[in-house]
Amino acid sequence: RHDETSQDLTTRLATLSDREREVLDQILEGKPTRQIADELRITVKTVEFHRARIREKLGVASLPQLFRLFIPAEGDA
Repeated sequence: RHDETSQDLTTRLATLSDREREVLDQILEGKPTRQIADELRITVKTVEFHRARIREKLGVASLPQLFRLFIPAEGDA
């Protein structure tokens, strides 16, 4: 089951554009939208757009759900 979930996540991650992946990496580092925008030299609105597309492509509705994709549940490790 865990391998299935990992494979599914890998497949979904492959749908992200390079920029979406950059934004995702920064989100997972805990950086706020404004900082991501500054570091990637894009507008806050563009970061928000990428965040929405990331959630859509990965099938999550919220930031906590997004983080749960990348943190193994207890007993899975």
